[in-house]
Amino acid sequence: MKPDNREYYEKFDWERAKLDERLTEKINILVKSFPSDVIDVCDIGCGDGAITNKLNEHFDVVASDRSINALKFVETKKFCSSADNLPLKENSFDLIFSSEMIEHLPDDIFTNTIKEFKRVSSRYIYLTFPNDENVEKNFVKCPNCDFVFNKIYHLRNLNLKKIEKLFPEYEIIFQTPHGKLTKKYNKFFAKIKHTLVPSESWIPMRWTPDKRRSTMCPECNHSFEIPYKFNLLGFLIDSLNVIISPRIPYQQFVLLKKRNA
Repeated sequence: MKPDNREYYEKFDWERAKLDERLTEKINILVKSFPSDVIDVCDIGCGDGAITNKLNEHFDVVASDRSINALKFVETKKFCSSADNLPLKENSFDLIFSSEMIEHLPDDIFTNTIKEFKRVSSRYIYLTFPNDENVEKNFVKCPNCDFVFNKIYHLRNLNLKKIEKLFPEYEIIFQTPHGKLTKKYNKFFAKIKHTLVPSESWIPMRWTPDKRRSTMCPECNHSFEIPYKFNLLGFLIDSLNVIISPRIPYQQFVLLKKRNA
């Protein structure tokens, strides 16, 4: 598992990430599902604050991200920090919130981040993440150094069972899948495809449109547009996957409460 790349997040066009209808719907679900006794919230890995700024209308929110560029758009109290080493006291906040962040973390940072969430939260931890995602589905190969990686830097699969194992001292008090129905990708098919099909035929245009085909290699920092060239074998493998794999909502929301808290 390759460590993530800080430069990628500093170069990311955060100004482009606007509050759209789907994100507004997500925020509405979040606000309605927050426990009634929550007053203060710490949003870890807040990005540009699109969610943070709205949550701050309902709660006393402090935001954290390691990207200085992203924090420029955050309108709440904020600080720059890596999630695995938070400059906060134990039990500092009623609720720790983190949306679409933990799937990006390398193993060592991931493990320490979970520990930090538990340390800083006095009662609740609220997570959203890709719902049982097969990260291999969105593998690309760098044309400069041949390094293979997930195009949006997702490093791990997460689901409810894994969350329960990560947080045995917590109970799930709310969970719901949410978002656009997305076709899962069979791991065996993905392995065959990435072995036998040229890398320029891995990501069809129907999966990722032109405006979202930019990425940067975490190995050599080479920025490039993800190419696509039709390949019959790749097309057949994708078609078989359509037949056998289900569609599921893209995201999973999980609200955890500390036992005996």
